[in-house]
Amino acid sequence: MKIVYIFFIACIFGYSGNTLAQNPYIHHYTTLDGLPSNTIYQMCQDSHKFLWFSSDAGVVKFDGSNFTCYRKKDGLSSNDVVRIKEDSKGRIWFFNYNATVNFFYNNKIYNGKNTPFLNSLFGMGFFLDFFTDSSQTINFYNWQKELFSLDTNNKVTKRLLFRNINYKLPLIGNNYDIIRISYLSKSLLDDLIIWTGTGIYKENILQGRITVLDTNLRCKGVFPAKNKTYYVNTYYDGIIKVTGNFRQEDIPFPGDSQKIRTILEDSEGFLWIASFDEGVYCLKNNKVVRHFNIKNAQGLLQDHEQNIWVSTESDGVYVINHDLLTQNHFDRTNFDNSSVNQLCEFPGSGIWCINTKATYLLKANVLYTMFIPSNLQPLNLLYLFRDNTLLLGTLSNRICTFKNIRLNVASKEITYSKRFIYIIPIKKIIDDRTGLITTLFDQGKIMFTNSSNPSFGYNYRINERINNAYYNANNELVINAKRNYLYRNHQLERYSELSRFNGTMISNHLVLNDSSELLNIDGDSLYLLKNHKFYNLTAAFDTPIDKQIKKILYKNSTLYVTTLKDIFVCYNPLKVILGHSVHIEPLKIRFNNVTDVVIYKDTLYIASDDGLTIIPESSLSKNIAVPPIPYLNSITVNDKLYSLPDYNLKLTGKNKIQLSFGCISYSSSSVIYSYMLAGAESKWTIGTGSGINLVYQNLRKGNYVFKLRFRKSNSEWSKPLELAITIKPTLVEYPAFWAVVILLAGGLIFLIIYLIRIGKRKREEVDHQLIVMEQKALQSMMNPHFIFNSLGSIQNFLLKNKGSEAVIYLSQFAQLIRQNLNAINTPMIFLEDEIDRLRNYFELEKKRLDYKFDYKIEINNKLEEDGIFIPSMIIQPIVENSIWHGIATLEQRGTIKISFSTYTSKSLKIVIEDNGIGMKKSMEYSDKTSQRQHLGMQIIKKRLELLSKKYKTETGIIYSECFPDHSNTGTKVELIMPFIYSINEI
Repeated sequence: MKIVYIFFIACIFGYSGNTLAQNPYIHHYTTLDGLPSNTIYQMCQDSHKFLWFSSDAGVVKFDGSNFTCYRKKDGLSSNDVVRIKEDSKGRIWFFNYNATVNFFYNNKIYNGKNTPFLNSLFGMGFFLDFFTDSSQTINFYNWQKELFSLDTNNKVTKRLLFRNINYKLPLIGNNYDIIRISYLSKSLLDDLIIWTGTGIYKENILQGRITVLDTNLRCKGVFPAKNKTYYVNTYYDGIIKVTGNFRQEDIPFPGDSQKIRTILEDSEGFLWIASFDEGVYCLKNNKVVRHFNIKNAQGLLQDHEQNIWVSTESDGVYVINHDLLTQNHFDRTNFDNSSVNQLCEFPGSGIWCINTKATYLLKANVLYTMFIPSNLQPLNLLYLFRDNTLLLGTLSNRICTFKNIRLNVASKEITYSKRFIYIIPIKKIIDDRTGLITTLFDQGKIMFTNSSNPSFGYNYRINERINNAYYNANNELVINAKRNYLYRNHQLERYSELSRFNGTMISNHLVLNDSSELLNIDGDSLYLLKNHKFYNLTAAFDTPIDKQIKKILYKNSTLYVTTLKDIFVCYNPLKVILGHSVHIEPLKIRFNNVTDVVIYKDTLYIASDDGLTIIPESSLSKNIAVPPIPYLNSITVNDKLYSLPDYNLKLTGKNKIQLSFGCISYSSSSVIYSYMLAGAESKWTIGTGSGINLVYQNLRKGNYVFKLRFRKSNSEWSKPLELAITIKPTLVEYPAFWAVVILLAGGLIFLIIYLIRIGKRKREEVDHQLIVMEQKALQSMMNPHFIFNSLGSIQNFLLKNKGSEAVIYLSQFAQLIRQNLNAINTPMIFLEDEIDRLRNYFELEKKRLDYKFDYKIEINNKLEEDGIFIPSMIIQPIVENSIWHGIATLEQRGTIKISFSTYTSKSLKIVIEDNGIGMKKSMEYSDKTSQRQHLGMQIIKKRLELLSKKYKTETGIIYSECFPDHSNTGTKVELIMPFIYSINEI
């Protein structure tokens, strides 16, 4: 009896064993679409509206377009995940077949390794479910009677139900081991309500007291619904609806209740039942309204868009558009597994349709069939005359008329009395506005006939290829060829009003009213012609139509626009005349190659490769879809992935921001997005598609808000997703920074100028002191005693009649005086000149002392080659001391040696050695001249200090005994002084 009942239901609604074949209301997802496995156990929609699927190959996150799969390599403890559920904190829990537990939170999977408390959530079997009590404690349970409580501090407490019972229970006595938990809930008094296969019990955890509530309701599966209602699949009594105070109501079910896997009550009060091997049933008011032949059905879920999802054990996931319950569809199996090519309606007869092999009539929800001989195939012409003559044919080939069409109710066949075949090429058949004249045309001719008594004889030929023909609002025949013409008085006249469309194809034409027409130009643009003025309706649509427009229909101020995939509805196209935007929205379902559309008795009939779809116009008013939900995929800043805990992005300096977004949408309607960067843009940018990737770079400093919203063509805009972007100024962009920089720069410039002045002043002071010291040195060298002695020597030579020697001596003396006077003009003197002066001085003093000493000057070869400059008037005073205080009092012949060598890259080492009496003995012979000698040495030391400062090099003078072991120790003077290579370095 059940089999008969199921068959009866399937026949009534046009659904049989192949209801899912080519059904635009049902979408099927398998591994070919991105699922990791076709075995899907359970489904869950989280608080963000993402769908989650558990499978034997991990878990899957789905947004309607993209599948994201997670497996053990991503952190799962097992790939076999049997249950999935979200808690109040937004954690998605995964219950694995091996009894382990994981959860997903903030894009991370937590397991026993990174979250130790999960190791305590491990029982004898996998968890069936959990519930959260008033203290926000999460209670996990399995069918083995284990209860694990996870408190807000992540502390786990384990209990065993029925553990403290010590008395017999009805039906089972003391055999508590056979109790199998099906479902757990809590009463208002925080007692546990335990639904089991042996009945319903109440247990007070604190007191350990068990109360029997119902032993007759033996629960195999318990499925909660709204308003404290439960649907219970029992072991022996079918489906029981349990409401408050455990009131029970039987739910009739035509299938085998033992095969039921899931029961779901949707938001409209429809009851959905997934039965393994028997498919999915939909009930309303305890009556079956739909049956879907989905094998191995497991789980059921209704998403926020009202779609019904069905998981299966071996065939992936199905999603059923809820509108199917108020609409109807005849799939391809009703049409010999072929597409429906063309439709034709005629008052009182029903809806006619054809495929390439047969003709069908849908009348009173019954489909009648007439197969056509092969010599008339393929069929792609269909028309019904007023006298009940059916015309079928092949485009531009032949036609056949069938007279006296009748229906055989018993066999559901279409019969006729006569048929006539005509070899007449026909492209299209149209009626005039009265419906009395039928016009047939092909590429080069037009034929007219009476709609009530069709005959095919006279035709009018034209010299251009006919693209289309139609009757305008004045009931004039318009011929769309290379140019546009009016057919009047058996001839063509150019139609000047349509001259703007010459050279284009007018694909469709509609008369909206006596003064308004609508033209479809090349399938790209719709133009409204009102009182001889054109309006671009396509440009006025608030939603772009990105596919070619195949057909247009109009009824009761509603315009239907058809593409290959979508049917768009526009409720008031005439608003374009007022310059307003015109709202247009598609149906929630998408089709596979729409071939034809007609309106008949306030119902829309759609022919496609899917079959024949029937949509009452009354159901379209409820066709407002839920807007898509935008979400953020990722943010990349300067080519590096940015971790974003919240929707607030703060950057400094140079920036390149890449934003990746998606939207959650489970219907087949196309998705439209718009975005705007407030602070930089003032208008929304609009596009189509569910995914969006944007790049912003080099944003100026300031505060921005990126706003993104999505909509379906038949929905409102979603609430904008907002991302705050703050571009902080770099340090150099702060005014205070520049104020500090200016102050510091000013201070630095002042300090530099001050230091330059101080340095210049010091250099000038050093130079001045050097000049003073040089003058004193010159005075020391040119002292009266030296001059008097020199003149005395000249006098002595003259008294001894040594005139020639006196002349030589005088010449040398004059040369020395000239050299000393020249030295005063420059602080540095060429080394060779200084040595020349020393030799001259030596020769003078040697003659004065009657050749009592010899001298020797040694110069490093490199110094001779380089040609350097040294300070003047420093060496001579030291040499003078050697002569007069070391050699003059010496009994034997004396020797003075001077050597020049490089000390550093900037200084020279000069060593002056003599074999005189030494420094100690010379002090014994000192007289009043010792003061002058001491002053001369002080001048030398001071000059050396000043030269060290000026040339930034080491200087110094060191005195020592030359022969410490001899009676006459001699004196050794080591002199360190600077040198330069060019006089410009002074």
